Amino acid sequence: MLSSHEQVSEVVVQLREERVLEKRLVAYVVLKPGGSAAVSELRGYLEARLPQYMVPATFVWLEALPLLPNGKLDRRALPAPGAARPELEEHYQPPRTPEEEILAGIWSQVLGLEQVGIHDNFFALGGDSIVSIRVIARANEAGLHLTPKNVFESRPLGEGRSQLGEHAVAG
Repeated sequence: MLSSHEQVSEVVVQLREERVLEKRLVAYVVLKPGGSAAVSELRGYLEARLPQYMVPATFVWLEALPLLPNGKLDRRALPAPGAARPELEEHYQPPRTPEEEILAGIWSQVLGLEQVGIHDNFFALGGDSIVSIRVIARANEAGLHLTPKNVFESRPLGEGRSQLGEHAVAG
């Protein structure tokens, strides 16, 4: 499906298990010469056409797909996704409150990212419903009372108390 995007030359989507019991879809994308596309654009393109569970959590840009001598794709040579925050519409802004610091740390851990900012969208960073369960559990352990509704309705981390719920407390 992603190969039909006007800026995409080639794409391979692979289910990767980076850590035990943590699998995620990774899209390896080669853009057309002179082409450009942001992760948010490609994600939006796919979300309009596919169920959420089929949208890759992570996008990796490649100059070319790695090939074996016989011309077939060399899946073993596909690089592991990095821990860098993907290029999103919003520029990185650090957490401002203790609660945002806690949530940013939790999101970083479960999503395998170096940093998470207050305007970052959980799902744009590669989160999904399964990962959100781990976020909720870790947030509750840290004293922040989160519900699935909080995660799904208030996606950016820094939306204040709406992200944490009406009765969220740190402590």
